[in-house]
Amino acid sequence: MSELPSQPLGATSHTGQAVRGQQNPAIVWDAIVVGAGPAGARFIKKYRALNPSATILWFNAESYSPYNRVKLSELLAGNITGDFLQNEYQDALQEDENLFLQFGCEIGYIIPRTHQVIDKQHRIYQYKHLVLATGSRPYVPNIAGKEAKGVYTFRDYADTEALKARLYHSRHTVIIGGGLLGIEAACAMQQHATQVTLVHQSQHLMNKQLDDNAGALLTKHIEKKGIQVFTGSGLSKILEKQGRVVGVELMNGLDIPCDTVVLTTGIKPNKEIALDAGLKVGQGIRTNIYMQTSEPDIYAIGECAEFNGEIHGLVAPGLEQASVAAFHITGLEARYLGAINSAQLKVANQPVLSVGVLSKDGHPLREEETYRHTDAHGCEHYIKIILHAGHLVGAICYGTDKHFNRLQQAVTQHERIWPWQLWRFRKTGVLWPDTEADDVVAWPEATRVCQCTGVTKGDLTRAIIEQQAASVEQLSQCTGAGSVCGSCKPLLADLVQDHAKQSGVENFDPSAQTSTGKKTLLGSGLIALLLLSLWWLVPPFPVRDSWSGFHISDIWSDGLYKQITGFTLLGLTLLGLALSIRKRTQWIEKLSFIHLRNLHTLLGVGILILVVVHTGLNAGSQLNFALLTTFLLASVFGAMTALGIAASSDRGKQTLRKWLSQLHIYITWPLPFLLAFHILSVYWF
Repeated sequence: MSELPSQPLGATSHTGQAVRGQQNPAIVWDAIVVGAGPAGARFIKKYRALNPSATILWFNAESYSPYNRVKLSELLAGNITGDFLQNEYQDALQEDENLFLQFGCEIGYIIPRTHQVIDKQHRIYQYKHLVLATGSRPYVPNIAGKEAKGVYTFRDYADTEALKARLYHSRHTVIIGGGLLGIEAACAMQQHATQVTLVHQSQHLMNKQLDDNAGALLTKHIEKKGIQVFTGSGLSKILEKQGRVVGVELMNGLDIPCDTVVLTTGIKPNKEIALDAGLKVGQGIRTNIYMQTSEPDIYAIGECAEFNGEIHGLVAPGLEQASVAAFHITGLEARYLGAINSAQLKVANQPVLSVGVLSKDGHPLREEETYRHTDAHGCEHYIKIILHAGHLVGAICYGTDKHFNRLQQAVTQHERIWPWQLWRFRKTGVLWPDTEADDVVAWPEATRVCQCTGVTKGDLTRAIIEQQAASVEQLSQCTGAGSVCGSCKPLLADLVQDHAKQSGVENFDPSAQTSTGKKTLLGSGLIALLLLSLWWLVPPFPVRDSWSGFHISDIWSDGLYKQITGFTLLGLTLLGLALSIRKRTQWIEKLSFIHLRNLHTLLGVGILILVVVHTGLNAGSQLNFALLTTFLLASVFGAMTALGIAASSDRGKQTLRKWLSQLHIYITWPLPFLLAFHILSVYWF
């Protein structure tokens, strides 16, 4: 196990500082953290940022420094070495005068009444706040043969190293459990010319993330790799001979000869230490919205924590819980309101994505829409969306990750899906045009960009501006985004690139640019509404009744002047429509989203001024009246959208702005046709 650097123990600062705390009862740690998984590491980083002078004692039963557990399957497959497992916060978690590490040391007891913990060496430590990030351990079913040689679990670094040593000697390995971990273990073991069989009790693989159709496609893909898959039957017992594995027997009576069994049958929260201390437990350690346990000075986060009857085996909820606990201990307001089920994974090199509810489950107000497609390379793609009374509440994707971040945001906000969007989905498998869904710069600040770590677009923007993160690597180091599976790195690159384009010069001030953009939107929106009000408050301009010399009314009554203003109006309108094809034309792509948005609003004001000049506030009749009414309605919603963007970034107002923006877009659609008929009628008749 030498690949992964371990923290030294013994008579060094690790043990020495802890012993001084035990020998001197006057020393009380501001925080003692138990567990060095992702949640524990995130808490340490966040708490230290909020309280630089706070003293922290950090316990970890493993002797290794914090590592990225998500990449253990890559280590097992031989794709990376132990050095690449280091936690993304490694630099911020080094021991110093305020942070003391007790790795390779396990806590045995908690005494809440006296605010003390006792380790397995019977040393006592005093705390102000205790954070339990004890994680979970593999669930091992109570079956015959589980103690035989050749039976393994796959959960931590030690498990991975044991399996690496075993796979070179195994001729046939059976993986029990077809969740993400089981599939990854199967693919990793199969790479070393070992025969692999995957057994799953449910009717399809990854039943917690996929439906029957997506599960069947995943099974087909895995079987193409040479892995045998059995679903719909669980493990009955492990067959052994002279203490060694010789096979497994399934519940359907099928015997499978093998020499190695890997159990990936779920997790079991490490709650025993809390139970012994008298804390309230259920499936895990029960917490409130602040991640406090039944003892207010003891917190639980990550896989050991139970909130509202649920525990989460994914990284993102644990990271959010860690931040909430750090804020609350510091005295700042933060609440954990639960996590929507969301997983963005790469399973056997296939994108597998799910968010929200996975089926309509016979609910009368729910409906499902699916899209299936086989591309030119023979790869199958499957997408399902679930609607509740017309609002998006769930989505499943297999074989494609296109627009998934946009889908995740829409499910989180229960966004309304309109009939024309469903029509587009049935035809193409997407709900939004590429320009709307893929432009991360235009996403709301609360949208999660990194599904693994829960980092939002707002977090990334602040890191770019405040911490001067000028590359994807720096942005990942500052926020943790892209450090787990890496699938969001292209989005990080888009944000960094957009900021660089906006800067232009070395001393560019992003906050000033944002302020200027809002002022432009606010001014444009107010001017547009003022111009629009003329149609209701001011009667049509008069036309002169004498025809000698030039008169101002000639501009909206004389044929030549009307042609000049009319074609100018047409040109500006077409230019405004051309801005909507950003990212499809190189010269437009060079402009930032903020610049394009400001240009669009200024064009709108200019067009409204020309409309007043061209018509003299005379609405006309029939076709002309329909054209003008459509024009004015589109302008009303456009102006209100501009004012909404300039006013606030509140989530509720974001939803209202989205509605106004969509109405502005959809009402604009008939304009090209009405303009064409208007020009034809003028010149033909």
